[in-house]
Amino acid sequence: MIASCPQIFTWVQQIRALLPKLFLLPPSKLEIDSLYSQKLDVGATSVCIQITTNTVYKLRRPVLIEWGIRQTKINWHVRIACAQRNRVKLWTACEYLSIPPESISLIVLAVQPNNPAHKLVIKWNQKQHQETPQWLINILDKEPTGDRSNHSGTRLLSEYILALDDIEEVAI
Repeated sequence: MIASCPQIFTWVQQIRALLPKLFLLPPSKLEIDSLYSQKLDVGATSVCIQITTNTVYKLRRPVLIEWGIRQTKINWHVRIACAQRNRVKLWTACEYLSIPPESISLIVLAVQPNNPAHKLVIKWNQKQHQETPQWLINILDKEPTGDRSNHSGTRLLSEYILALDDIEEVAI
């Protein structure tokens, strides 16, 4: 892979420079593509918010880690969408893990083709955590019920949103 795209080696080196200990962690302390979910009642419908993220456990506290290739200049629309996606990730992981909001954080590693990489550490707190469910409900409440299971508009509610009430019961 590196032979066909030498830029990948550069990006790995950039990530290593930003978080050197990431490459030294034992498998028990690093979970790649962790799936977290949380049920949320939106009116008469229950939806399941699911996220996929990488998780490092540091002193038993989860640190979510995201990395990706980003452009040097990001317009305001992209910044808002990223902030909303981060908010959903932190809220969902915190709820799934049943931990106090202050004990979780998100590190975003942005590597760039021709510029130095950037690291952004996002802390979470009780106020943000308490505001997020109502914010999500307000967004989901504006959508027609049928659109909730295939959310492609703003893509801020994670990778998947399932309308639990739309799933037929199966006899066991």
